[in-house]
Amino acid sequence: MKNFKNSVLFITFLFPLFCFAQPTIVLISDGSVQTCNGILYDTGGQGASGYQNNESFTITICPDVPGDVVTLVFNNFALSTTNTATPPANNMDNITIYDGNSVAAPTMGTYTGNQLQSIIVSTTVFNTSGCLTLVFNSNSAGVGVFSATITCSTPCQPPTALFSSPIVAQNPQKICDGESITFNASGSTAQATFNIVDYIFDFGDGVIDTLQTPIVTHTFNNGPGEYLVNLNVVDDNGCSNMNSEIIKVWVSTIPIFNTSMTDTTICLGESACLDGTPITPVMYVPAPQGSLSGGTYLPDDVGQCFHATLDFGFFTPGQTLTNINDLLAICVEMEHSYMGDLVASIYCPNGTSVILHQQGGGGTNLGDPNQLDDSLLIGVG
Repeated sequence: MKNFKNSVLFITFLFPLFCFAQPTIVLISDGSVQTCNGILYDTGGQGASGYQNNESFTITICPDVPGDVVTLVFNNFALSTTNTATPPANNMDNITIYDGNSVAAPTMGTYTGNQLQSIIVSTTVFNTSGCLTLVFNSNSAGVGVFSATITCSTPCQPPTALFSSPIVAQNPQKICDGESITFNASGSTAQATFNIVDYIFDFGDGVIDTLQTPIVTHTFNNGPGEYLVNLNVVDDNGCSNMNSEIIKVWVSTIPIFNTSMTDTTICLGESACLDGTPITPVMYVPAPQGSLSGGTYLPDDVGQCFHATLDFGFFTPGQTLTNINDLLAICVEMEHSYMGDLVASIYCPNGTSVILHQQGGGGTNLGDPNQLDDSLLIGVG
């Protein structure tokens, strides 16, 4: 009979250990806080029990990373809209947001009900503190809840795109069909503490190369014409250049040689006269370039019209488009704090007009606007 020994099998389970920083819990009553990873709650805290009547609190939220800016994402926003004041006065429960580290900063609006539900609120370019200040008030009738995720981001400081010598943007490159050109974008620069990570070359012939190095060689073999090679760069903060850096490439047509000889019968060793003229050139007419107007200041003057003129020097006087499809785009770079204010139209020299925008969009911001009516600071369009 065989002897069997008892065996014990030990199994060890290995689990990876992941550590995540827990978000800081912030209450509206906390007064001030520095964090880039937090959740803002009403005085009811976690669990959505909500705030109480007759509350009044001010909190300033600043980034804990120098140079960053605070962003709030309101995951829950349901304030009571009961009004206990005598109309037209209004004292609904509300939150007022200020673009700075105190209530002396410009206001970004006062909100009640569900007006901030799922809304992202961040500092503007004029806010050097990176902070947001919130003032919350509730009246004596009706309560609600609110919460917002607190994060931070590093503001964009756009890099600069620049072609380097010997091929620079000021000099058109003249080549034959099928030839190649090497482009060097090593003159491009990022702002301090950042680095360029992507060089985007749009060769104007349907080919776009996104590279991590600044030098590229491209062959133009789509036939004669003018090709506009556009350079864009992106830094490691995800920011793109604001400047336009374009090189014109002229791929030549093939001339027609009408050659002739005075005598087509010659003996070995004799000379003959070959007439290479006349040569008939093949003309190529490039597409007209777009026109850019100057900047136009848009104050909040109700009913006042403001004009910007586009001058086209490519066409001869009196020329008109015969096909609307030849009008490729009309582009406007604008900063304005209330899209619903605006009516945008174009007027042609013959009196024809077209409305491009008719007061839609409500309180939508265009770009990153200057919210102050008495300031001449220019925002970012």
